[in-house]
Amino acid sequence: AEYPGKFAFIIAGLTDTDYLDRIDDLFVEYLRFIPPVILLDESDNNKSLNNILLEVPNYDDRDHIIPVNPIKVSHPIAIFSGFRKKDVLQIVSSYKSIVRESKQLPSLAFAITVPNAMSKPLSQLCNEIYGDFENNTGRTFPIM
Repeated sequence: AEYPGKFAFIIAGLTDTDYLDRIDDLFVEYLRFIPPVILLDESDNNKSLNNILLEVPNYDDRDHIIPVNPIKVSHPIAIFSGFRKKDVLQIVSSYKSIVRESKQLPSLAFAITVPNAMSKPLSQLCNEIYGDFENNTGRTFPIM
């Protein structure tokens, strides 16, 4: 099963290139290639996921580009768009193992695209992701 949306990995609140390189390593390990990685900017805050995914036809001007004004979030978020379920599960599991064992990567609130989320403003979506993350981990975050 594939999740809806154009194929991309969307990140809010994580701009360290060493961390991004480690995430790319996981993509190579499980997918055998590196997907487009979109790092969110403050200007994305009121856009929907659909708009962010559709506004750049081939992602060239956003793929792995650190934004000048990264979006401010209370905890880093990573959103899988268009990935297969098995790939998401493998990548998330491996990422969490690295976090647990080495503390070399920050904890991320992972999410997948679902049809009813595609048209919501990113600010609203982030708060919903935090709600899900809090329910699953018991950790709380301030609403942005």
